[in-house]
Amino acid sequence: MRCRPSLIPLLLFVSITFSTAQKLPAAKHTVSHPAKPAPIPSSDSELKLPAHRLLAARNKTNYAAVESIAAAHKNDQLAQLAWMVLGQAHSLDGDWKKAADAFRHSRGHAAALDDYSDALLATTLQAQNDSSGVIETLADFEQLHPGSIWARDMSVVMANALLESNRQDAAAGLLVQHRAPYRSDIELSLGRAWIANTQTSELGIGALRDLYFDHPLANESQIAGQLLRGAGRLEDAPSYPRYRTRIASLIAAKKYADAEDDLHELIKRSDPVEQPFFAATLALTQYKANKIKDAKRTLSSLPAQPLSQDVTALRLYVEAGIARSEDDDTTSKQRMDDFRAAAPGDPLFRDALIDSGNHFLLKQDLATAEQRYYEAAIRFPNSGSAAIYHWKASWLSYRLGRKEEAAQRFEAQITKFPGSPDVPAALYWLARLYAQQGNTAAARAIWSKLSDRYRNYYYSELARRDLRSLSASEGPAESPASVTQLLDALPPTPSAPTLATNVVSVDDPHLRRARLLASASLTDFAVHELQAASQAERAPWALAETARILISDDRIHTALRTVKTAVPNYSQWDFSSMPREIWETLFPRPHWQTLVQQSQTNKLDPALMAALIRQESEFNPGAVSPAKALGLMQILPSVGKQLAKQTKMKGFNANKLFDPDVNIKLGTKYFREITDAEHGEVVYALAAYNAGESRVTNWRAAAPSLDTSEFVESIPFTETREYVMAILRNQMIYKKLYGNTP
Repeated sequence: MRCRPSLIPLLLFVSITFSTAQKLPAAKHTVSHPAKPAPIPSSDSELKLPAHRLLAARNKTNYAAVESIAAAHKNDQLAQLAWMVLGQAHSLDGDWKKAADAFRHSRGHAAALDDYSDALLATTLQAQNDSSGVIETLADFEQLHPGSIWARDMSVVMANALLESNRQDAAAGLLVQHRAPYRSDIELSLGRAWIANTQTSELGIGALRDLYFDHPLANESQIAGQLLRGAGRLEDAPSYPRYRTRIASLIAAKKYADAEDDLHELIKRSDPVEQPFFAATLALTQYKANKIKDAKRTLSSLPAQPLSQDVTALRLYVEAGIARSEDDDTTSKQRMDDFRAAAPGDPLFRDALIDSGNHFLLKQDLATAEQRYYEAAIRFPNSGSAAIYHWKASWLSYRLGRKEEAAQRFEAQITKFPGSPDVPAALYWLARLYAQQGNTAAARAIWSKLSDRYRNYYYSELARRDLRSLSASEGPAESPASVTQLLDALPPTPSAPTLATNVVSVDDPHLRRARLLASASLTDFAVHELQAASQAERAPWALAETARILISDDRIHTALRTVKTAVPNYSQWDFSSMPREIWETLFPRPHWQTLVQQSQTNKLDPALMAALIRQESEFNPGAVSPAKALGLMQILPSVGKQLAKQTKMKGFNANKLFDPDVNIKLGTKYFREITDAEHGEVVYALAAYNAGESRVTNWRAAAPSLDTSEFVESIPFTETREYVMAILRNQMIYKKLYGNTP
């Protein structure tokens, strides 16, 4: 798995998939609690381990262990939790009747989690198509459980049960109260309720159309479309503007089959004036789905008469792409010239320039790639990709030996796009150019600023390395005023988030409930209570507590991902900016003894191997990549089989790769072999581990004079380049955080 940080606001934790059929909502209110709340419990209890075992492996022994706890405690809080665990386990088994019985038993034990009991009971009754049971269970849900984080989910469950009972007005009245913020499942149920009543049918049609056209990626969107087709009301004319927006969203999300279905329908329904646009868009969809023959056939159906500019742009984009896919560079370049003449300002021309640049970069035609990237950046300066492709063109200027031009472009990268992620790279290589010219004062000033401003970046470590090699006596004593002005104009380091790790003095109902749930290994529910706390009020302790609960449930990878999502810019700050506990969650060391032992056996740095595992799987021992690579170090079963044979490991099968000890043993040996094949060069070994040894051999052969830093910057695969940089950065952070000794 290749993992990158997600850029979303602080403390909006990663989406958790729950073991019931429902997703918990994002709460806006605090759950009500007694006037004299009980102390916050520890997350450990006699139930936790049996519950953990049962939810992981549902067999007679594990069921009996939890059942005995429920029986022994009868009417106290632990009984409620035990019955909830049993209900969850039966739900995972699909035994909805037993699940419902367990959730009924969980009601009324100290009442602290009765909203959970009622909500989970309702979902099991829904699974059994027991609408009357759902209605009875949820009749007074919001009055009994004000502010429950289940409120919006249960409004949908209740409304659907009411619809099944032909009580459409009651369903609509309930859903209207929960309509904001927007949720596609609520809108679908509300649309169904409204269209069943002639007085509100137009409101229902409007809600379903909004869902279908404006939220095409939602699962409910297709159902809305079916309902509208059934009612004969799926129209959007003239010129079908909402269809165009929907299809563009589907294509951007790579949902090509859905887009193609819509386009075939539109081509049949639209008039001759509009058909060419939809046919050209169909060709685009087919091309992106790699259905080249279909795309060619669709293009051939376009009329011969002059086409509108948008249809011309679509046609040229697809024709240029097909030519590249067939290695017909002559036709590809001609189509780009045609594009430049016919539709130079169309966003598809920008995309065509970028695609063409990528194509020629992979072919090691750096000059053509540089021209394409630079034109994309200059011709479309306000696009979201301008900074990226300006940087790519700038770097290729350096590679092509045009050092003066490269320096000017590096400076332009910093001044034109000061907030772009490529500014550290521009600073580093600008300083390298100054150092090559003998201007060590300028190089030192830039590298020092880079090291301080972008504290734990890959380029900052390169800067610190090169600073140590600079001679103090060479070159001018002071850097140019232009360098000082350039550095002074850099945006300051943003403030680190305010995070706390101590909850001793915290009296929060969400925290109490999260601790109760965690004590029964109901971890997903516990995490969501803490998410509700972070959204409902300022709760700087919520992130650390979330991580603790996840780690205590052996879900280190989920804790890591949660903190990465909540604090995406952590590399900018030094270790004093956030609690050490947060840093250790970001850079954990599970299975450390095994990792150290196997790293030493294979003469590898344990920090490097930890950094590699963090990038490959985020320490998820059950990780499976799209290519079916398995476990911590993402080893293909075929490779694992070969390595097991070499190490004389008995009884090997693919499932053994989910065992951390086995995976680390084989993975470190494999990395040692790759490193040896690369003559001990870790940088090349990392690239080969990600992209394959043959590709790295070809890349090195194409530019044998590059040093390792230049090689990394020149890796043509963005994924591999960022992969190598991330691991080298993380290796440095591991060493700084834990020291150099195992």
